Amino acid sequence: MKKFFYFTFALFLLSFISAASFGADKKIAISMPSKDIERWKIDGENLKKGLKQKGYKVSLEFAKNDAVIQNSQIKSFIDGGVDLLIIACVDDLNLSETLSLANKKGVKVIAYDKFIKNFAHTDCYMSFDAYKTGYLQGAIIVRALGLNTQQKGPFYAEIFSSPMSDENSRLYYKGAMDAFSSYIQKERLRFNSGRVSLQATAMKNMSADESRDVMTKLINKFYTSKKLDAVLCSQDIFAVGVIEAVKKAGYKVGDDKKNKPFPIITGQDCRPYNVKAMIDKYQKGSIFKDYRLLVQQTIENADNILNGKNPSINDMNTYKVGAKSIPAYLIEPRIVYKEDLQKEIFDSGYYKKADILKLKSKRVM
Repeated sequence: MKKFFYFTFALFLLSFISAASFGADKKIAISMPSKDIERWKIDGENLKKGLKQKGYKVSLEFAKNDAVIQNSQIKSFIDGGVDLLIIACVDDLNLSETLSLANKKGVKVIAYDKFIKNFAHTDCYMSFDAYKTGYLQGAIIVRALGLNTQQKGPFYAEIFSSPMSDENSRLYYKGAMDAFSSYIQKERLRFNSGRVSLQATAMKNMSADESRDVMTKLINKFYTSKKLDAVLCSQDIFAVGVIEAVKKAGYKVGDDKKNKPFPIITGQDCRPYNVKAMIDKYQKGSIFKDYRLLVQQTIENADNILNGKNPSINDMNTYKVGAKSIPAYLIEPRIVYKEDLQKEIFDSGYYKKADILKLKSKRVM
């Protein structure tokens, strides 16, 4: 799957990257959280490839998901005379002092898909619209349950929010609750466990095991006599664990007349296992965030910044450090259902269909 992705992405980059280059004497350093999650590995390597094609000298390091290691790597980049840093941070709280040093030395900083909460001099934050992501996840459930038509319910749902350490968690949550609010007020959508607030629904870690264990406890305690109709999972990785728990509890995909029809389950990122889960009708939909677009736009903004131009920005209000607004470029996410997979995922070269169809119950993150 990886070789196919690299080939198609190389073609994708060539359609966007100008042959002209002004970066021969400029150094760019990329700091990614981990090689273990394939997405970070692919993004890092494609950023490096695209920036080198622009003529820049590019270094890439992976931090083994360790904030201390990442901090040390970034310090080495700064000491080595880097001109621009692209950082997908492990934990921004450990970067404050190091990034202050970068700022004093005139090093430019792009925050890549992870907002740096305690650094007020980020030149540009590159990501997807987190509020819209949450709203669209809520919309999947609203439409699937028929809440926006004549279905009165009540329907019973649960929420699995991203960890509180994720700056986007509050935006995902707000978007989803805005999609739900009128149906909650009319008691057509209920949360039988009483877990509703962001703090109550936030997972401690980005872990399928944690979401599986929490879902299992909720089913055993609150859904012995009531049917679970929907689970809003802010992340695909949570959906993986929730699906395991729901299947084990006896919920079945198929005829709606069965006692335990499978609940509506959401996610985001269209990870391989979750794409297979959509094909198998265990997951209703996922929010597709095409990271190839994020890579391409980040390359363009890095090039603009280092050539004294303003980066492309479409949001100046959402992200702040203290009273200072951080310029952001937010890409629109979109819902993908089973019927959309061929066009959005396979025909576009994001994944190879044959590789997805080979997946069984094995988790592929």
